[in-house]
Amino acid sequence: MSSTGNNLEVPFDYKNVLRLPTPNGTGQLSLFTNEGYPTTIEDNGKRLVFGTGSTSYPSIIVDGKNYYFQNQISSNPPGTSVNVMSDSIINDKYVTKYKLINTNNNVDLEVTQTIGIVADKYEIRYDVKNNSATSSQVGVEFNLDTDVADDDSAKFIVDGEDVLNEKLYSASSEVPDSFKVYNQYGTTNKIQASGILKTQENPYNSSIKYEILEEPSKFGIGKWHQGIENNDWVPSNNSTYGDSAYSIWYEEKALDAGETRSVNTFYGLSVPPTISIPDPVVIENPADIILQVGANNGNEFRVELSDVRTKKLFQDGYSLNTQDDANKLIKYVDVAIKKVSDERTKYGVYQNALEHIGNNVDNYGYNITSAESRISDTNMAKEVMEMSKSSIIEQSAQSILNQAEKMTQSIIDLMSKWQG
Repeated sequence: MSSTGNNLEVPFDYKNVLRLPTPNGTGQLSLFTNEGYPTTIEDNGKRLVFGTGSTSYPSIIVDGKNYYFQNQISSNPPGTSVNVMSDSIINDKYVTKYKLINTNNNVDLEVTQTIGIVADKYEIRYDVKNNSATSSQVGVEFNLDTDVADDDSAKFIVDGEDVLNEKLYSASSEVPDSFKVYNQYGTTNKIQASGILKTQENPYNSSIKYEILEEPSKFGIGKWHQGIENNDWVPSNNSTYGDSAYSIWYEEKALDAGETRSVNTFYGLSVPPTISIPDPVVIENPADIILQVGANNGNEFRVELSDVRTKKLFQDGYSLNTQDDANKLIKYVDVAIKKVSDERTKYGVYQNALEHIGNNVDNYGYNITSAESRISDTNMAKEVMEMSKSSIIEQSAQSILNQAEKMTQSIIDLMSKWQG
């Protein structure tokens, strides 16, 4: 019997790369790395936006006007009120709900901002519900004041090329799939941020997907707080942006009474060329068993062992705090039961096969033993007599044959004389 390794390489899981924002009462985008990538320590605990998010200006666009619900509220159209309805962590996501009302313009919106973590990116989502009695033209503008590890003038890369001047991608067909923002200075050039604008997979783990609900209609790179936070922003000709920021626009669409529109984007870390790609994790599974089941080389039977210990079937961190948590745990238990049941079925097949092999080996052993017994238990006296008998018969046959040959020759000789 021997064993063989059955280790499994699993792509890096990105656990603890980013830090989920702590509720701050307003939903400000306080986006920081946590442990970053394991191939460098230079991206640990670094910010990806300026300050704590107070200089980023997401807004809802209604009939061409920006309605800010998080920061810069004083710039809203006259008569606008903004109230934070809730601000808390729900199912590992930072969720903030706003009530945005302007009776002069018939605006009554409920805005839900949800920040979650998908691998090395924040997913920032907005659900906008029209609570008014009439339809309105509603769009969304996501604005972010970039700051990559204290580089407030971090530079952008789009389609593999540096973008050093203000630029507006004014049609959905021009909007890139993604962009990068990098720190230019010292050791912190080992950190790079990235935004996802169109659905794509993680380049190092195909099981991770950044799913975009609706592709943006415009994308702009410009100088912070110089109009890029507005719906009608136009970049200055050949103007460098310095203090960098970007905006994503989702064009206005009719939103009927009671309807909800949902959009999302991704922003977070990406692997810069100055560090190594995170290595996959090697999971050590139990070694397989190889049984020698015959007399010849290659007569082997392999038993594939499986690890169905609890710590392998379940990850840490499950709770029963909410009904959703309980339902999720029930699903995992169902999956675990199926896994164990499948493994029991597999081992049942192994048992049947080994029993059959064992019966064949028993028969083979019986036949060998019988043959050995026939040889070792022979009656020697009888066998000597039989051998003598066989020898006499053989000699008699030979003598008769010789006599027959002599008789034939004598007849031939007589006939020859008679003819002569």
